[in-house]
Amino acid sequence: MTAIISVEPSPMTNEEPVLDIRESLAVCRPTLDFHDDQDWTAQIGAIQELFALAAEKVGVRYFSYQIVRCPVMTLARPRTPGITTFPEAWQHRYAVEGYAENDPVLAECLVNPVPFSWSRLSLSPGLGQRQRQFLKEAQAAGLGQGMTIPIHAQGEVAALNLVPDEHRASLMHSNSYLLYLMAHYLHLKARRPLVEVALATSARRRSLLSPRETEALEWTARGKTTREISIGLGISEKGVEFHLEGAKRKLQASNRTHAVAKALVLRLLFANP
Repeated sequence: MTAIISVEPSPMTNEEPVLDIRESLAVCRPTLDFHDDQDWTAQIGAIQELFALAAEKVGVRYFSYQIVRCPVMTLARPRTPGITTFPEAWQHRYAVEGYAENDPVLAECLVNPVPFSWSRLSLSPGLGQRQRQFLKEAQAAGLGQGMTIPIHAQGEVAALNLVPDEHRASLMHSNSYLLYLMAHYLHLKARRPLVEVALATSARRRSLLSPRETEALEWTARGKTTREISIGLGISEKGVEFHLEGAKRKLQASNRTHAVAKALVLRLLFANP
């Protein structure tokens, strides 16, 4: 799908006003209190709880934040990590049917950086049978009306999916500007914990680099030159270059320093001082 779909806000009513700036800050405040600790699983739970509370104040009934494209995730284990308050029955159905591979909302996020409504998406002539089945089942599950805020940043793509409370739908749409800001802050805080947890048990992450590539990177992390690494490993300097180039290619790194940084993030090596 290449067409850009924009959100069409519902008419505002006197009972559902747009929040002014002070009210907006009050709603956002819970999302500004995420703690930067290293207990990733606990942090994900706290983020979900705090964001759900903040989003509820602007008419959101359910939300789902998903990492759609992330080079680090592609290297280690292809999946779509995220946090959600969608009904458990739907979460189970989504996983069992493998809908992450056929979700038209996620597909749209890859090509469209602008917030869009699901009702407009369902009218796209480019949808396949599997995608139409997905939308039909989502509708039956009470998730047919909503909007998505794509997040494009540094080569990565994420999505915040929002389903309004049926009695306060106009409140959510009239405050879409605030939700846009909240979406980007949520991404800033939730991305790292989700990636860390998803990679923690990845067999592909542990076997991504060869033993020689790992050793060459470990020596590089200690600040050693090509010559020093060749002496330490007992191989030629060309051999060192070969293994480092292999590590850079696998990690999609632009240089040695970049490769070491990515390997450390993935816990592929542990550099000693």
